[in-house]
Amino acid sequence: LFVAIISTLLTLAIAGFAAYAIARREFWGRGFITYGNLMVRMVPPAVIAVPVFALWARWGFSGRYEELWGLIFFYTALNLPFAIWLLFSFVKQIPVDLEEAAIVDGATPFQVFTQVIFPLMKSGYAVAAIFTFRIAWNEFLLALFLTGRKARTLPVAIQGFLTDEGVEWGRIMAMGTLIVIPSLIITFFAAKQIITGLTAGAVKG
Repeated sequence: LFVAIISTLLTLAIAGFAAYAIARREFWGRGFITYGNLMVRMVPPAVIAVPVFALWARWGFSGRYEELWGLIFFYTALNLPFAIWLLFSFVKQIPVDLEEAAIVDGATPFQVFTQVIFPLMKSGYAVAAIFTFRIAWNEFLLALFLTGRKARTLPVAIQGFLTDEGVEWGRIMAMGTLIVIPSLIITFFAAKQIITGLTAGAVKG
């Protein structure tokens, strides 16, 4: 929960500002960054496992909390491209007139984002939060390589029930049920926002 929640919050915080900047600001390399995000998201985690492990060893992450924070860092980097691309489509649908009116009233760029843009993007944030949380919650490969016995996430810990003496099916089933519960609860309570967000995100602005 610690890894999934913190990485989700960091991803949403960074992705919101990045999506707004890409959608509303003109700067060199804007198109490359926009489509580069989508291309990076297409790369499977298995491809980046080896270089990530090399960085992990070079930076010297050791100890339970260092491993957890290191995992949060890499999960944030892994989920950012998807979250930015998703929120980008929501920002594009918001009329620029609303921002211009706020600026005329004396609002700063930060106030424009927090008081005008953010409230209109709640459904987009809900969708991004669900998918980001589920990716961080269910990810196995990076967690397997980058965590030790004391810092394993649930998907990695479940393989500990595959022993030389046999497969402990009862414990695997119990752990599998525990893994599914948080995603089901979040999806159930955010169902309306998810449906609204997916529908709105599918419309090209």
